[in-house]
Amino acid sequence: MVSRARVRVSNPSSDETVHAGRTPVRVLIACDHIDYDGALHGGGRQLIELARALDRRLVEPTVCVLRGASTLGAQLRAEGLPFRFFGDARFSPVSLVRLLRIIRRDRIEVVHLTDFGACTLGRIAARLAGIPSIVQVISHHSPGQPRGFPRAVELAYRALAPHTTRVLAISDSVRDFAVKRMGFAPGSVEVLTYPLPRHSFAPATADAIAARRMAHGIALDDPVIGAVTRFYPAKGIEYLIDAFAIVRRAHPRAWLVLVGQGPEEAALRARAEELAIADRVVFAGFQRDAQAYVGGFDVAAVPSLEEGFGLVALEALALGVPVVASRVGGLPDIVVDGVTGLLVQPARPDALADALVRLLGDPALRRAMGAAAKLDVERFSLDTYSGRLSEIYRELASDSPHAPQAAAGGAHASASSAAHTPRTPTPASISRTPSADP
Repeated sequence: MVSRARVRVSNPSSDETVHAGRTPVRVLIACDHIDYDGALHGGGRQLIELARALDRRLVEPTVCVLRGASTLGAQLRAEGLPFRFFGDARFSPVSLVRLLRIIRRDRIEVVHLTDFGACTLGRIAARLAGIPSIVQVISHHSPGQPRGFPRAVELAYRALAPHTTRVLAISDSVRDFAVKRMGFAPGSVEVLTYPLPRHSFAPATADAIAARRMAHGIALDDPVIGAVTRFYPAKGIEYLIDAFAIVRRAHPRAWLVLVGQGPEEAALRARAEELAIADRVVFAGFQRDAQAYVGGFDVAAVPSLEEGFGLVALEALALGVPVVASRVGGLPDIVVDGVTGLLVQPARPDALADALVRLLGDPALRRAMGAAAKLDVERFSLDTYSGRLSEIYRELASDSPHAPQAAAGGAHASASSAAHTPRTPTPASISRTPSADP
């Protein structure tokens, strides 16, 4: 794990002084999409958080999304965030032309890329422009995911690996995947874990939590197991439903609340009916105020078969909800087994049920784990994350042909000597309004 220290400057006037004479690094951040069918996914949320958090005195970001704006574009731009939505088809050469045009016109110094399309076309554009490129790997791309990791995709990553300046991975397991399947050198991948969102995440009020329970007929003292998820095979929800059937034998008043959507929903509903537990399983759909549901969980379940990071686990812990999660991917980096939650083997309904029964039957243990969780999540700092990225941008920009000449005092000096201060507005939430980029 990368060692990351927070540097503080306590004197505001000194903070302004250390920024004086510096030119912000011009960075193009690109991804394929920020949502699935209108539902903002974890990578999309983190990208929006980063755009809000980057100190504009250090970094001048331009965020390019290769697909269309979905329902988020107008709100993001109204907030003043530098998002551009191309509206291009998958792997369209038009996206390459657009990226190269922006790089040259705006004199971009560094590109920061996630997702296959952006990583492929963005690295080609960076290569043509002669500027450094960063690839951030955020998933294992397993067969259980919507598109998996086809051989052609693997070959493209391997072919472009020598033309990648820096590689970041969001967990140790994703780093291993980047080395084994994407062709990056073992010592070249830095682990920079996702942070806890700050702008799009806030605890719900007690009234909001109670209202969500009442809306589904759940009594305030009924035990609730919950999951915020997408209904894809890799998320392991079928095993959670099977485990819940076992849990009901020990806790007949228990409920299972599933917040999310996806193509497996019909099959999951059918499985609940088959096990005669459908009357205690709530399919709540996609919810913008998911915190109001999670705050009402007694235990959060993350039964994934693979998970690059596990943002939903981190958010549950931040709300003081203990987590039972699979011992896969990045989840062991988040859940401290026996301290903030319990880890179990994946695809094992019996083991999952045992852990859930244990926590539901021990309120004191749940409270202790919840209290420990609130303290432990402080290690996932948005300031640390964005600050480290700012340092990387500045390091790489020194080799960019678009970098300005160093001014007196060091125009592209290290960002680590300055405190990190977000410079963009912070709304309470994102409303969903249609938008498209011209």
